[in-house]
This record gives sequence, C-alpha cells and structure tokens, in this order.
Amino acid sequence: MLQTILMKKIFALAAMAAALLYFTWPAEQNTVPAAPSVPIASAAAPAGKAAAPAAPAASASPDTPSWSRSPFGRAAPLAESQPRAIERRKEQMKEGGYYTPEEYFTLPLKELQKRAKAGDIYALLQLGQQYYYEGPALLEEDGYQLDEDPRFVGKRHFADAAVGGHGQMPAVLAQLYAAEGDMVNAYAWRLFGEQLGEHYAKPLDISKLNNQQQNLARQQASLLLGRFMSRAPVGAIPPQ
Repeated sequence: MLQTILMKKIFALAAMAAALLYFTWPAEQNTVPAAPSVPIASAAAPAGKAAAPAAPAASASPDTPSWSRSPFGRAAPLAESQPRAIERRKEQMKEGGYYTPEEYFTLPLKELQKRAKAGDIYALLQLGQQYYYEGPALLEEDGYQLDEDPRFVGKRHFADAAVGGHGQMPAVLAQLYAAEGDMVNAYAWRLFGEQLGEHYAKPLDISKLNNQQQNLARQQASLLLGRFMSRAPVGAIPPQ
C-alpha cells in the first residue's frame, strides 16, 4: 500500500516537470516578423481616407528679387483677367477724354503697332494707355519693347497722338508729367495745348519754376507746335 502511494507521487512530480519544461522552452526562430511602425500622419488619418502629405520644408531662398517685380523685368505680372483689364482701361480713357472705337481694345499689340506706324491715332492712344498704365501685363506680348521704360514708351505714343492732332492729349501729358514731378515738361505741354486753342479751367501751378525753366518750357512748346504744323512722322517726337 505504501509503495503504491509513493509511485503515484513520483508520476505526479514527473508530469509537473514535463509541463514546466514545455512552457519554458525557447520559441522557434522562424516566427513572422513584426509589421513596421505606422507613421504618425497615417495613423491619425480617418478610416477610408489617405493621410495628408507632410508639409514641405520652408524654402531657404531669399525673397523674390526686385527685378522680377519691376515692369522692366520678365517676371509674370499679377494675374488679372483680360476682360477686367479692358473694362478698367475703358473707364480711364473715357474719363480722360481719349476713348477709342471698341475694336481697338482687343487688338494684339503687334497690330496696334502696325496701325500706329501708319498714323492711326486710335492705335497710338491704345499703345500709350497700355504701355503707361499696363506695362507689366504686356511682357509676354509679341512686339513688346523690353529695353525701354514702358512709361516712357507710353508717353511717346501719347505725344505722337498729340502732335497728330488729338486735342485732349496735351492736357493728358501735362497731367502725367505734373504727377511725376516734371513741371518743365508739364508746362510745355500745357502751353502747346493753349497754342492749339485749348482752354483749361484749372491753371497749372508753375510757382516752383524759375525763369530759366519757364523759358525752356516755352521753347519746347514752340518746337512741338512747329512739328504739329509740319505733321512730323509718327515716332519722331519723344517726350522730353
């Protein structure tokens, strides 16, 4: 009897030892590798939607250089729809008293230049307006004069229109030069307009011009009148 009890205890101890060895033996080395960790941005994305791409690093390049913002550079101007630009031009030209027929507002630059060379005053007015006020928007136009200040080119076309017989242009040029602070040329164009019989309600303030400057303006006005009388070829009268 005692021997039977002892044998049962030995078998029980052996079973416990086998179980212990089974659970503590090292696992095999060919287990499936763990999946890589998920990026934070992807883990945070809602189900069914792709995570937003990471924001690019801030550019270390300097601010846009000044030439690219200048009307003399080749950088693209601020975007403005053509219809809106044309409407703005119509308003300015109508207010200034030098409106043109509708077709001239949509003619290509090259065509306006062609007509201007033939003495078309409407084309001269459009070129003057577009170069002076919309120079940067013409950068990519065929025929654009990149090597000159667009405002200088604009005044030259306005001057050709004035000498060609457009009565409002002397006043327009006088106003442009006055706004630029060039009172000698402003006075010259005012005198030229008066010599053509134009009357101006508001006198031009020439109080800061000395006698020599006033005489220079009179000489320029006389020169303009002489060229008007001889109808100088288009492009022959650059603004001073």
